[in-house]
Amino acid sequence: MGYFPRRQVLCVKFPTAWGLTGGYFPHTSVAMSNLISEIETFCAKHSMSEWQFGEAVLNDRHFLRQLRTGRDLRMSTLERVQTFMREYSPQQSAA
Repeated sequence: MGYFPRRQVLCVKFPTAWGLTGGYFPHTSVAMSNLISEIETFCAKHSMSEWQFGEAVLNDRHFLRQLRTGRDLRMSTLERVQTFMREYSPQQSAA
C-alpha cells in the first residue's frame, strides 16, 4: 500500500479489497469532477434541481453539494446514482 496525498485521492479507504462488503469508491479528484459534471448535465437535461436529484436518488437533498466539498462515496452509492441516471424517465417524477 502506497501513500496517497489527500489532494490527489479523496478516499483511500477500500475494505472490499480484503473481501469485506461496503467498500468505498477510490476516486481521484478528476473522476469526482467527471461524476459531478455528469450529474449537473443530467439535471439540466431533465430540468431537475440539484436537491431534487439528491432526494430522488438517495433521499439526501445535500448530496451534490457534499460531493463538491469532498464527501466520500461508497461504491454502492455510485452504483445507485449511475443506475438512476441510466434508467430515469420523466414519468418517475410525476409519480
